[in-house]
Amino acid sequence: DESIEAATKLLSLLHDANLKSGQLSFTDFYNDAVNNEEFNIKEDYRRWKQPERYTFAFCQYPFIYDPSSKSRILQLESTMKMSTEFEDAVLRSIFIG
Repeated sequence: DESIEAATKLLSLLHDANLKSGQLSFTDFYNDAVNNEEFNIKEDYRRWKQPERYTFAFCQYPFIYDPSSKSRILQLESTMKMSTEFEDAVLRSIFIG
């Protein structure tokens, strides 16, 4: 949705300005809509990892995530890396021996 993307970009500008002024707490930028269990963080992560295909993902704006959501993202990344490494090891064992 273009309006969500525009609002998030505006929030990013406000966040950048706040880094200089320090007027607001970093928790003021957390977004409840993306920090709840119903939000498909796995899909957002997938979109973020494919910038050639998708132009927007909330993962581009980490300041909106609370520590719990950031932890879920790190777990996703770790799982995906382990899976990729396992697949590579299997293919190497098949083709190299």
